[in-house]
Amino acid sequence: MDASGVTSQGQNLGEPCRLRAPDHPVRLFEAIRDALCTDPKTRQAWAAVQVQAAQLGQARAAYWPKLDAALQFNRDHAASTVTGQPQFDSNVGSQFRTQALSLSWVLYDFGARTAAAHSAEQLLLASRYSLDDTLQTALLKTAKNYEAALAASAGLDAARDNARTAQESLDIAQARVQHGVAAISDALQAQTAYAQAAADETHAKGTWQTAIGALAIDMGLDPEAAPLQLQPLPADAGKSSVAIGSLHAFLDDAKRINPKINAARAQHLAALAHAKAVRDAGLPSLHFTWKYSRNTQPVTGLGLPSFPADAQDNFVGIELDIPLFDGFDQDWKMREAQAQAREQGQALIDARRQVMHGVWSGFEGYKTATADLGSTRTVLAVAQQSLAAAQKRYQLGVTSILEVLHAQQAVTGNPSASFSRAA
Repeated sequence: MDASGVTSQGQNLGEPCRLRAPDHPVRLFEAIRDALCTDPKTRQAWAAVQVQAAQLGQARAAYWPKLDAALQFNRDHAASTVTGQPQFDSNVGSQFRTQALSLSWVLYDFGARTAAAHSAEQLLLASRYSLDDTLQTALLKTAKNYEAALAASAGLDAARDNARTAQESLDIAQARVQHGVAAISDALQAQTAYAQAAADETHAKGTWQTAIGALAIDMGLDPEAAPLQLQPLPADAGKSSVAIGSLHAFLDDAKRINPKINAARAQHLAALAHAKAVRDAGLPSLHFTWKYSRNTQPVTGLGLPSFPADAQDNFVGIELDIPLFDGFDQDWKMREAQAQAREQGQALIDARRQVMHGVWSGFEGYKTATADLGSTRTVLAVAQQSLAAAQKRYQLGVTSILEVLHAQQAVTGNPSASFSRAA
């Protein structure tokens, strides 16, 4: 089922997360909806997007002027003694306040702010692609666990059918032994086959419980609660092939729209922009500065009393900052940024290879599974007919128990039979 199918069937996608098991068979889109709603990794990825958005805001804040205000309340006491001239001694105490307002604005910095903002934009884009990848991963994981639970349920049904068939063969063998037309070894062999079928049923039940529990955890439910009931597959499931196009088209689409590749590409571009920002940070920058201050500190002179005063200062200037030497700190920062850019470049190549490998494996796996499904149905149908005929022949006494057990093994020994019964 694709995303459009999920949306079209899910009429209640806007509801809050449900933390209790549904009282009806769960459909695939419901399992995916609840998983996406409760998965902590998706919420973590969304929080990462918000973090990067805030960091982009910080980078863009560098274009704005910085305005600061300061307010001081002071108490001052000054005493001085002039040797031999006591008339010039002073002992003055005063209280005054100082107010200041300053503005600083970077007018030109050779592109450092632009590169930093571009790096932040690419990191935000990468986080959004990472969110898409996280959503797809959670969706795929839930879909696989849902299918595994369906297969386990079908396997349990098949194991129960096999156990019933083995019980029927055992009943036939015991009846023939009781009537003296078969050796006790027939009953013992049939009993052994039944014991093996019962053990297989127990194992299948454990596999089913494990798969159902994993799906419940994906949906944010308690796996120890009542087992989930799944919507059974439709009767015609798997009987019609789906045109999937060419492998070349899949590879081209993956290179273009796969979020893992796009996230790696954005991170690489962000690293390149960061390297440019680090380089430009070592270049001169031009600032506009303005400062206004006012204070009420009294004025006095040697041997004179203090007098109330109100002083004001207004300063406007252009400042050119030229970095000369910083202990090679800028050089090492530049080397670090360049190495990070190379690292992200290789990460992009690795992401492409991983996605290509996944597309190739999925494409070939689908073709193999589609071709195998029809053959499995044919083999299973023939094996079931052979088993029914062997049981009838053995009941009539025209064959041995070995033929029955062999036919029974042909039904139960097919590794794909369990899911074929459901599909």
